[in-house]
Amino acid sequence: TDIEGISFDTKANGETYYLHIRNGSSRLTWQNYSASFQTSENWEPLKIRFSDFQRSGSFMAKSPKKKTINSIGLVAFGKDHQALVLISNLKFY
Repeated sequence: TDIEGISFDTKANGETYYLHIRNGSSRLTWQNYSASFQTSENWEPLKIRFSDFQRSGSFMAKSPKKKTINSIGLVAFGKDHQALVLISNLKFY
């Protein structure tokens, strides 16, 4: 079966966080595919479709090639804030 995205449970401080995917198209260290997600103080299930990930460079494929994913990163950036986020049950769906 073909996978459609990444699912996980999260609990945090109400800030926006990001998942970054690196794969075969991510040839340079700063290249990735990124998708944001909003958090709350309660555990919530989330699903992020691969089609929701945005590429960081125009020389990359428009969407991540699922079969070549080699890392998934949790990222907090974009503003000055105290990062506090928990993730559980990370899996492909």
